[in-house]
Amino acid sequence: MNTLKQIEILKEKLTKLFKEMLDFKNISYKKDMDFFNLLELTSIHYNSFSVYFDYAFYGLKYYSFPPNYDDYDLDDEELEVTDESNLKSLKELYDALTEEGSDYKVHAFDYVDIKLEDGQTLKELASLKLEKFGPLFKEMLDFINFEIPQGKKSDFYDLWHLVATEYPWYYSLIDHLHFIVYVSLDANYVDQIDLMERTYKRLKNYKDEFNYYVSKYKDIIEKRNDWKKECEFAEKQGDEKKSCELMYKDPYNEIFFPLSENDFEYIEEE
Repeated sequence: MNTLKQIEILKEKLTKLFKEMLDFKNISYKKDMDFFNLLELTSIHYNSFSVYFDYAFYGLKYYSFPPNYDDYDLDDEELEVTDESNLKSLKELYDALTEEGSDYKVHAFDYVDIKLEDGQTLKELASLKLEKFGPLFKEMLDFINFEIPQGKKSDFYDLWHLVATEYPWYYSLIDHLHFIVYVSLDANYVDQIDLMERTYKRLKNYKDEFNYYVSKYKDIIEKRNDWKKECEFAEKQGDEKKSCELMYKDPYNEIFFPLSENDFEYIEEE
């Protein structure tokens, strides 16, 4: 049996599997949806398998690698997409989705489920989610009477570091979101939307948690107040060497890192 025929057979198997996967999560879809649209829709709701979906989609539709394929572990000799490599990608996708003990049902709810409005793209939804952080961050800074420096916009990009520093118990959480949205080459829009939703839900509790954390880190906060006075004095004296040394001695470093798995411990899935 030639390669193209094998590809068509696998596409039929995957089409049936995709519909089964969408039915499993009660996701509606058009019964006559073509293979590529069905693959895209399924990939949104099963983001744990995004690499496998990406290779199959880009390989079959464009005979190319995913835009960030350099980040994945490719054989040095695999420099072009062929029918044979597409067949391999389809097999790997099918095997990953049906692997015993780690199939699509096991990973169905690893990420939040995303519902797009008619005609809405993932990129547009991600932008809307990110816009919500500006007002929340401003509210958090207002709550502690922190004056936002002139020229700073009330958006995620301009305020994230200020909020993360003034609320050090959330630093790793906010810093990780900044990394996923602005830096990571591997992150897709589902990754971003998922993390934005979880982080936003977590930060909305800032008022209820504030006194707890202030009490918990009372000693470190007092140390930091003294440290800030030292920094201000060194700056007034024009002592650049001292200012530079103090930069690396911020007492908050004790609570900034690392990212804890418990950051989302009481966020319930909706």
